[in-house]
Amino acid sequence: MTGVVVFFLGVLLTINDYNYPAILVYSGITYWGSCIFIIAGSLSVAAQDKLHPSVVKASLGINVFSAITAGLAILLMSIQLAVISMMDPSLYAEYFSLRIVGVMLVFTIPQFIISICVSAFACKASCNTHSTLVNVALN
Repeated sequence: MTGVVVFFLGVLLTINDYNYPAILVYSGITYWGSCIFIIAGSLSVAAQDKLHPSVVKASLGINVFSAITAGLAILLMSIQLAVISMMDPSLYAEYFSLRIVGVMLVFTIPQFIISICVSAFACKASCNTHSTLVNVALN
């Protein structure tokens, strides 16, 4: 869900008129980053439904990649906020862009945390070679 919101906010940011270097638009992280977030979420749901080891390992891999992408997005959004805040805040375009990037940052930080947590759980699930099955002997 956060990937969809970041994607649509990236579209709004792209159609905006700029008086500053638009780092997020030039990097395209609002598009390919949100696609990675959507794929990671879909694969995590698939791994939950079908507990096949290959699906869990694929979920682990894409969530690690999603965490790296979210970390890069947080860095780029922070730089973008710093660049925009140096501009004249009375201009409507800069004020609008500042709000969009701020909302995108609010959605990207939880995505970063969620990707790390899901990666940790998938690592536990895929690295667990010992079964927790307990045999009970009845008298």
